[in-house]
Amino acid sequence: MNLGVIGTMDSAQHCQDQAAECLRLMQLAQNKDETAILRNLSSSWSRLAGQIDRYNALVREQGRIARK
Repeated sequence: MNLGVIGTMDSAQHCQDQAAECLRLMQLAQNKDETAILRNLSSSWSRLAGQIDRYNALVREQGRIARK
């Protein structure tokens, strides 16, 4: 069963891009609360990208095992 690994790789990159955008927006934050929110959002996006990457690795490994 292929769950669209290529699409999820794109999604991981999208999440990394969003994390970077949050960091960029932190420079424009008008107060410490906005800065903290954007930092937390960036961290969440980065964690999600990591989860997608781990999922992709698992799917690839399962595909290799299934082909044996």
